[in-house]
Amino acid sequence: MSHNIFSALAHKRTAGVVREFVLWCVVCFTALLSLVAAVVGKGNITWIMLMIFSIGLGVIMVFRLTPVALLYSSGTFCLIVFVIHYICFSRASSYYGIFNVSYSPLNIILFVLLLFVSIALVACEFVHFFSRYNLKKPIMILMITDAAMTWILQILMFAAGYLGNSSFAADGLRSSLNERGYWIGTISFWMILAVTVLLHVFFFYGMLDSEKRKTNGGSLKVKVPSIRGIKGRYAGQIFSLNSGMVTIGSGSGMSISIQDGYVSRQHCAVRFNYSTNFYEIYDNSSSGVFTSAGIRLQKDTYNAVKRGEVICIGSKEQQFQLL
Repeated sequence: MSHNIFSALAHKRTAGVVREFVLWCVVCFTALLSLVAAVVGKGNITWIMLMIFSIGLGVIMVFRLTPVALLYSSGTFCLIVFVIHYICFSRASSYYGIFNVSYSPLNIILFVLLLFVSIALVACEFVHFFSRYNLKKPIMILMITDAAMTWILQILMFAAGYLGNSSFAADGLRSSLNERGYWIGTISFWMILAVTVLLHVFFFYGMLDSEKRKTNGGSLKVKVPSIRGIKGRYAGQIFSLNSGMVTIGSGSGMSISIQDGYVSRQHCAVRFNYSTNFYEIYDNSSSGVFTSAGIRLQKDTYNAVKRGEVICIGSKEQQFQLL
């Protein structure tokens, strides 16, 4: 496994690695634009915060800590940077006497909804990464909704400079925005927002590590993460992890239902981490999940297991291979 984006680019150069590198370059360019906006804006706190955020995200992405980057981008960018940006813009608008536009009911409703969506997004990501629950779909819906509402609110806030009752106030607002580096900063703001959305899409849809292995006949794309039954009721059957996670147990609603005395109702959950190229197994059972060497996986936490490993569900009578 490559521990940083440069070594990965030098040794692998897969489509997934190239995507990571392109996003990282955009983040670096965003940091540079934010610096320019901060200088033009004479130390405006909004652009300084955006620059610091971009630098932090760039450092995290260099070391390919994608889950950390997702949590960082959602928590810091959506909940902190945007709030500061909104407050600064609102103060500029109110200073020029156009409260009726910048503080319209629609703006206020959108802002409140955006805060709730952002909080829900961060909460779902924490649950997804630190529990056995797979919240891929809710996270993607919240992420896209959050980005769309942010863009709409930005447009409405900018429109305040053209819809005010006083043409002098509107001219003054536009002049103030230009002096504060508003245009440069806004471009960097929208770029980093786009990176945040794409980072989520690439991660949750397995587009960051579409690794290829070399063969004598050329390149062969790695199989889609799947598990194959090699002993027991499902011997010979293959279950794909395209949906994000496979659950195994004797209870109803399981992806793989096994009626066995050693299998708990919600025995375990299996997912694939594209960032590490390892499977992650969450054991929630009383009888355990074991590797082919007889080692029991730790209970109530995700265990990283390499591809090709065979796991035993409760006993050696129910075995699956991680493809």
